[in-house]
Amino acid sequence: MYATHSLLPVIRSFTKRVGVKVEKIDLSFAARVLALFPERLSPEQRVPDSLEELGKYVKTPDANLVKLPNVSASIPQLVRRGLSPLFFVSR
Repeated sequence: MYATHSLLPVIRSFTKRVGVKVEKIDLSFAARVLALFPERLSPEQRVPDSLEELGKYVKTPDANLVKLPNVSASIPQLVRRGLSPLFFVSR
């Protein structure tokens, strides 16, 4: 989430100028489970199987896929690794 909220606007500002379309998709475990059982969900609750769609897309010549880093470590995890909890705060 942090990377998406911080980097996605920057990436979109650069790519918009050259006509490159940037999409955000949900590859979370929850979304992938929901996509596997559409028959148990109402139409409003259904989500696409984005991982399967990406799998097909990356095999095409037009594919250019960028995965933003996963920055979801908790403060105790950061401290254990010797990183400041303020590591992601811009000064």
